[in-house]
Amino acid sequence: MTLRFYLDEDVSFRLVKTLRKAGADAIAVRDLRREGLPDVEQLAYAASEGRVLVTYNRTDFQRLDAEWREAGRGHAGVLWAAERTIPRRDIGGLAAVLQQISDAYDSLADLCLPLTFQ
Repeated sequence: MTLRFYLDEDVSFRLVKTLRKAGADAIAVRDLRREGLPDVEQLAYAASEGRVLVTYNRTDFQRLDAEWREAGRGHAGVLWAAERTIPRRDIGGLAAVLQQISDAYDSLADLCLPLTFQ
């Protein structure tokens, strides 16, 4: 895996452990005790660290992505999942999709993309 991930607080912490076991560079909001901070601060942190933000909060992060594009701000990428596509409890499936994306891309800079099974 080449991408570095930052998991939002709405993503199971078990995913961090699964990704790390697979050799991924993954951290979570919980690791850094950043729970409850506004989404804009979470995205700013991920951007400053060159980490792709992984979330189930599609609506807010799509809006932030649009605002940042308009303002000329960049980020390392946002990947969002939907409960109906990849349920939160499907840790293995979510980890597999993230591994596929990481193996396929060196960068997701300034992209805001849905996570789906390939």
